[in-house]
Amino acid sequence: MMTLFKKDSNPNKILIDIKATAILQLFKESIKQNQINLNRICTYSNPKLLNSYRRDKTNSRQWSCIYS
Repeated sequence: MMTLFKKDSNPNKILIDIKATAILQLFKESIKQNQINLNRICTYSNPKLLNSYRRDKTNSRQWSCIYS
């Protein structure tokens, strides 16, 4: 079974696996696994390519979309 949440070292925080949560939501909408394509590029690790609030603490944003 997929674990969506885990405890953080800060007792006031709970961490969520956003990718797993998104996939679960798609499955609940009857989207098949072979119809889902995940981009595995890490926003944090690719400063020349993507923005990351965790890395830069800026207000720049990423955009996502679903199309068919």
